[in-house]
Amino acid sequence: MADEETTKPPASVGCCGVRHWQILLHFSFYVIIIAIEMSLSATLPAMLVTNPKLENLTNASISQMFTSFMLAFTATELFGGYICKKFGFRWPMMIFMGVLTAVTLNFATISNEYGVGGIVFCRAVQGVCSGLLYAMPAEAINRWSPIKERTTFGTTVYAGGILGTAMALFMGSYLSSGTNLKYTSIYTTTGYLALIWVVLMAMYGADSPEQYPKEISQVELDYIVNNRGNVTTSKTVQIPWGKIFTSMPFWAIVVAQIGAGWMFYVLAVNVPIYLRFHYEVNLNHNNLVAVINLITWVLSFAISGIAQLLINENRTSIGQSRKIFNTIGSCVPAIFFLYLSFGLNGNQYVGIALWVIVSVCSVGTICGSRLNCNDITTNFSSIVYGTATWISLLFNEISAIVLNSHFDLWNVVFIYSGILVICTSLFYLKFASGEEQDWNNIYENVGDEEMDLSKSTSRSEVDEKKYLLFIRKQ
Repeated sequence: MADEETTKPPASVGCCGVRHWQILLHFSFYVIIIAIEMSLSATLPAMLVTNPKLENLTNASISQMFTSFMLAFTATELFGGYICKKFGFRWPMMIFMGVLTAVTLNFATISNEYGVGGIVFCRAVQGVCSGLLYAMPAEAINRWSPIKERTTFGTTVYAGGILGTAMALFMGSYLSSGTNLKYTSIYTTTGYLALIWVVLMAMYGADSPEQYPKEISQVELDYIVNNRGNVTTSKTVQIPWGKIFTSMPFWAIVVAQIGAGWMFYVLAVNVPIYLRFHYEVNLNHNNLVAVINLITWVLSFAISGIAQLLINENRTSIGQSRKIFNTIGSCVPAIFFLYLSFGLNGNQYVGIALWVIVSVCSVGTICGSRLNCNDITTNFSSIVYGTATWISLLFNEISAIVLNSHFDLWNVVFIYSGILVICTSLFYLKFASGEEQDWNNIYENVGDEEMDLSKSTSRSEVDEKKYLLFIRKQ
């Protein structure tokens, strides 16, 4: 790490630099793709009433419409990180978002023409594109974020999904029943937002500060490059799969993501239904769920700000901060699940208050294990992030299938959820690390041939790998 002068953002780029606009692009990316993913859930009731092709729809057909997205997402998520390392993230994101835009804009027309088959096709294409795209912002966070801003920047990006969920639910409720507009407006709205995003990425996006097509001040460029850690923009690096899969900090992230993923699933699916019957919380429309997501998103800035402040003032190390906030984000919901397993009834206001507290606390897992991918590796974060979320998704899909047969046994669901989340949190506490792992140093195995690089006056005069190896040995 450089000295104190270089780690503080210069006044000229402190609050509104190019790096902030790049982070805003990737934040809005998550908002849009999650809103697109949630659109079917938000508009299905209106579709069943107004679309003649969906009359007498069976539960099996409804299941196909929803599972087509998730199966396609699961099948492709592992490849997104590799594509990102091979080609960068700017062009792949533009291409896949372009396909996603085209399908979303034509979703209503295809569903009206082909019914269930058309919806399954559209959802499958959306799932393929979303799966390939999902891990790519992890690479952007490391390339554009100085370490002393990474927690706030990373949480801002990843928490975009929370806002996307709230936006989809608000729009679905408002456009389907609150106005004269048809439910199809949600697809045209999100589709055009995605199109605008592609245009903005084409105009202002970049794979790294060094490759930014517009003007970036030398002060900000130096600040980012000198304070983001060991980052390379090379597209020819070899991915150390063996070292990644034998790394305990990697598996700590995987296990923590299993617990966090299941926690969010239960909060989104099981808890609202339970509160409706045991706390008489009115869930006849999506507005309450959307408001809770909106509150959670707003407070995520405060939570990430506290986490970043603790790191910057040396009150905690990066690893300690990740463990503290992941523990809060996991154990508070786990205690809540165990509390609900007793089948207690209560006032609706108590139920809503508990729901809000738990949802806000869950953001700690974003500041914790989810962002930890960017700590242990600055060069393979998209690979680690995509692999970890894929494994956790697969595990939790299996858990959901098994527990669906016990859906009415609330104590079984909540006891399992509480124990799982606590155990995964403890595993993360034991094996997680906030330090860059040695396998992130992709220049270790460079040949030993002698070169006097100290006399080089230009970085372009020597091979990049050997140059960086020389720098690291100094």
